[in-house]
Amino acid sequence: MQENTDLLISNSSSSSLFYSFQVHNLESDIDALCVGPCVATIAEDFFIVLHNMLVSRPGVSDIHCVKGAKVPLTRFKFDGISIDLPYARLRVISIPEDVDVFNPFFLKNIDDTSWKSLSGVCANRRILQLVPNVEIFQAVLRCVKLWAKKRGVYGNLPCSPYGFCHSIIVRSTFLKIKTEFRRGHMLTKDMLTPDFDWSILFEPFPYPRIYGKFVKIFLSASDKDELGDWEGRVKSGFGCLIIKLEELLGFCDPNPIEYVDVDALEPTAVFYWGLPPARTEMIDIGHVEEEFLKSTNNVYQGPTGKMKLSVVQADELPQEAHFASE
Repeated sequence: MQENTDLLISNSSSSSLFYSFQVHNLESDIDALCVGPCVATIAEDFFIVLHNMLVSRPGVSDIHCVKGAKVPLTRFKFDGISIDLPYARLRVISIPEDVDVFNPFFLKNIDDTSWKSLSGVCANRRILQLVPNVEIFQAVLRCVKLWAKKRGVYGNLPCSPYGFCHSIIVRSTFLKIKTEFRRGHMLTKDMLTPDFDWSILFEPFPYPRIYGKFVKIFLSASDKDELGDWEGRVKSGFGCLIIKLEELLGFCDPNPIEYVDVDALEPTAVFYWGLPPARTEMIDIGHVEEEFLKSTNNVYQGPTGKMKLSVVQADELPQEAHFASE
């Protein structure tokens, strides 16, 4: 995969791969797009044939098919870099190497899933056309991404204005985003002064100081591949889980950072979401877990892992840097 290009061609198939903005690094992921002809279906050719091709390719690891997301995609790592790859199926027999996905000819009668997959690329292209200076825009975007990660408002959970899918933002996370925007605005009013200290803007969000209790979401499976598939299914329903917690408690802050239980025998993924100090005694977390699992299993079929919800105190949080920093 070559950096600093907008169009990547897969020599082994009549498909094209796109990404833009070019503000990624070794610690960030790449949001790409695979474009295929009408004869290549998402169910068979993308999620099965392409999956098998990736499995056999050196340098590719952690391959997971997220079929139940609003924008279905394949998630994998290439030489350690995380890649999210949705699929758009165009109504043509073959995809030319110089395909322009913005040409109306290629957009005729495409299905709803393909429209959703294309929306991010189209929006990115339009943004790059509108900004007066692309290099400055890219520098600002890198800054905003770092700030958002430090303050807990970045990631493909309903805690962030991720990409251009505003529908995943819910009430309490919208409040969190507004609060962080206001804080950032106040701190950068004097940013043009010679002695301005940028470090305060990027201070990690002090979760243990703000919240006394957290809902712990513990996911596990028998192996790493099964955990990846199970985690993708669960995370696609996180918006509904947050709304349920909002109904019971009024607010929930879904820290997007994923943790691993190093003491567990099986592969794990753990999340800690901040809860308001009052009313947590009234919540039946077991019932919330039961209802959420029921809705998840009703929508998505296939093997499942394990999930356990519990309410924990702030002093039970793992001693990770993101939590420990005050």
